[in-house]
Amino acid sequence: MGMFTITDANADGSLTILPQRVATHHWGPKEVPSAFFRLPRAENVSAVIFNSSATVSKFNRIGRMASFDSRRVKLVQRGFAIDHDPNASAPKAFLRVVDDDS
Repeated sequence: MGMFTITDANADGSLTILPQRVATHHWGPKEVPSAFFRLPRAENVSAVIFNSSATVSKFNRIGRMASFDSRRVKLVQRGFAIDHDPNASAPKAFLRVVDDDS
């Protein structure tokens, strides 16, 4: 079985993490078993890789750096980054204007 965590912020500001077992995952009518790497015949799979970094926004930023762009267009990068606070229960949101040097 896979795992899911429930987080609870305590009165003193510390974080309690409660692991919960997950047997299956559901997406619409589809149901798949959890714990992929524990499934039969998955013993030779070392990783499942997903890379979403080759995006249109990335190519726009590359074009801006190479001066293949219009300065009338403002490029903004927005996303989530890891929060290294040991009591964080969610990532940190960020917003950055690509032209800014900061």
